[in-house]
Amino acid sequence: PDPVIVPKSETYVNQVLSWVKVRSPFRHEEGRSGPVTLEHVIEKNPDIYSVSWCGTPWNEYDEQSVMDRYANSGTKFVQDSNRIFKLWEGEIGHPSLRLLDGARRVLDQRKRLGI
Repeated sequence: PDPVIVPKSETYVNQVLSWVKVRSPFRHEEGRSGPVTLEHVIEKNPDIYSVSWCGTPWNEYDEQSVMDRYANSGTKFVQDSNRIFKLWEGEIGHPSLRLLDGARRVLDQRKRLGI
């Protein structure tokens, strides 16, 4: 998606991620969520990058577009394409019991990567 939207300090997403020992690099920034620039993502250099796009069908989530966008950035997540993964917005984007599924999906990805 363009622009890239990330969870910031005032969102339950940070708590969900904490259940599986993951922290958003944007968790200290003011607001619920909001757009960030390519340069800001590069500066934060996250270990993993989830593709979750509100209102977009699962089959249109595109990890390759993330690889292409950040190809020459030197970020951790482009060093290994497995660090970019789909996370259905229904599992992370809405407060419900599905948040447990979203947390499990992130934990599974961490375990696969050994991080």
